[in-house]
Amino acid sequence: MRALSREQVEKLRKTYPIGCVVELILMDDVQAPPIGTKGRVRGVEVLMIWVQSWFLGKQEAG
Repeated sequence: MRALSREQVEKLRKTYPIGCVVELILMDDVQAPPIGTKGRVRGVEVLMIWVQSWFLGKQEAG
C-alpha cells in the first residue's frame, strides 16, 4: 500500500470526520470484525482511516 498525498488525506478527513460512523465492507485481517459491523472514526492517517471503536452488539468496543 502506498501513502496518500496530502490532498487525498485532507479530502478523506473532510469526508470521514472524527466521530462519524462507518460500516465495514472489507478488511483483509483474520481478526477483523464481521462485514457490516459499524464503527466510529477516530482519525485519518496517511495510510488509512483509523477506526478504533467497533459497535459490537449494543456497545461500542475498543
